[in-house]
Amino acid sequence: LKLKFDHNISSFKHQILESKVDTLGSKYPFIKRNGAVDYRTFQLSGKISHFMDDNHIFSSKKEIFGDSIELYDKYNWDHRITEYNDYTHERKFRELVIDFLYKHNVKLFRSATEGNILVKLMDINFTPEQVLGGYIYNFSCTAHEIDECTQTNIDYYNIQPIGKYSEILQYVKDYFGQSIQVFPANEDVLTILQSKYQQYAEDKYIAKVEYLDSLKLEFTSKPYLIGEDAAGPYMIRDARTSDSSNLASAYLGYIAYINGEPIIINPEGIYELKNSNTQITSLYFPIDTEVTIDYHLKLSQTEDRSQLYKSINYFNRVGQCWGSFEYKDSIYQHIFNKYYEKYNNYTRILVSLNKIKIEAEPGTVVYVKENQDDDFERHIIGETCTLDFSDEDSLIEGMYFAGMHLEQATLVEQKRNDIPKNKYIDTGEIIDSLSEIKNPIKNGVYTLSNLAKKSNINSYYDFIFQQESNLLIKETINKTNKYIWYNNQWWAFTDNADLVCPVEGLVDYYCEIMKGNYAV
Repeated sequence: LKLKFDHNISSFKHQILESKVDTLGSKYPFIKRNGAVDYRTFQLSGKISHFMDDNHIFSSKKEIFGDSIELYDKYNWDHRITEYNDYTHERKFRELVIDFLYKHNVKLFRSATEGNILVKLMDINFTPEQVLGGYIYNFSCTAHEIDECTQTNIDYYNIQPIGKYSEILQYVKDYFGQSIQVFPANEDVLTILQSKYQQYAEDKYIAKVEYLDSLKLEFTSKPYLIGEDAAGPYMIRDARTSDSSNLASAYLGYIAYINGEPIIINPEGIYELKNSNTQITSLYFPIDTEVTIDYHLKLSQTEDRSQLYKSINYFNRVGQCWGSFEYKDSIYQHIFNKYYEKYNNYTRILVSLNKIKIEAEPGTVVYVKENQDDDFERHIIGETCTLDFSDEDSLIEGMYFAGMHLEQATLVEQKRNDIPKNKYIDTGEIIDSLSEIKNPIKNGVYTLSNLAKKSNINSYYDFIFQQESNLLIKETINKTNKYIWYNNQWWAFTDNADLVCPVEGLVDYYCEIMKGNYAV
């Protein structure tokens, strides 16, 4: 509850037990202090209005009026009642404050000047503000300190629970599932399911099926003869008595051991257990059994303490990678893979890529994502043949090459016998097949008709790139109908005037590496 208006502490004192004794034989009195009593008391007052709770931390109109809020707002609108003369809302809010102040519990008084004090309130009084016709009230009370303000006491008095301390990180999730298979004899089904759900575990966590609280069994294997003796039901084939030929009392069915107890299931082979407080912690069958199991389970994930680092060291590295890089091939991943090592006793991993300098021929297209960017930014390497990212406040989160960018040739350049390498000519020709161009123009761009592309798209993948597995290239080709004759080879040509092709490049970088040594 925020004391926002006219809040005041009129007195603040330490309460102690002491007495003064005057004697006939002494000029001065004796002052005695009794016991260890020493607590603070102060007079507190202020105004009560729903405007004091501007962030709705204490309550809100929705919480006060519940499902009737829309009708209430409509009534106020129809009768021109605003928040400045809404007596009903003000009264409801005030009643909540009164209940809060009168409640016999420990409260935390927080103040920048007095500090944090655990108090109980006494002598609580409320006075209507006569100037405003009783629209709002003033309150006053006496606050008495009742305990030392510590995190432990804040938890003890349920002001802000801090929970229980644990050295092991663990959390539990629910899963519905179904398993159809032959379950081996006497092998716990929960153990089998646990291996299945290990894939759901977070990195460096171990998954464990705690229990099943809903179970349905549908047997598809054939039922078998069951007998009974003093030790309980058993399969006739695996009789525990010497007289296994006495089948007079035998019956068909199945046996499932749930929490170690044998459960007899009729020959129809359907058993269901749900809406029960029973927690199934083990389930197995006496023979290899083909069954469909529908279940709801609790899966815990516990931190694998063998994967905790005993020591962690950070160090910087200067490196370089170079060569021919495929279209949209991640350079960041190349650098990450270069430093990644995982062994039984340690792990080494790239923490951050801090600076990069790219050297490539002019027109090379580079996409770089820095940590302050929402997405990759497109860059084109200029005549200096370099691109530098060395901001001390920025980290590189991703980088890849994306072919070559060409500028359109001028009319003068188009008439030359040898057009510049970084220029292209838009021929304006629409063709049905690239093979029909017998003498393509150097750096000439041709448009493939939509019909031809749809009917021959796979053959064009093979014809141009021979890289059917590169999905990024195929995705780009699907978005363009243009192709360019460049370096005596056909390449896809995008609307950005980019060639979908590999590029030669050299990347210098400065990075930080972490090496963690395991505790075991």
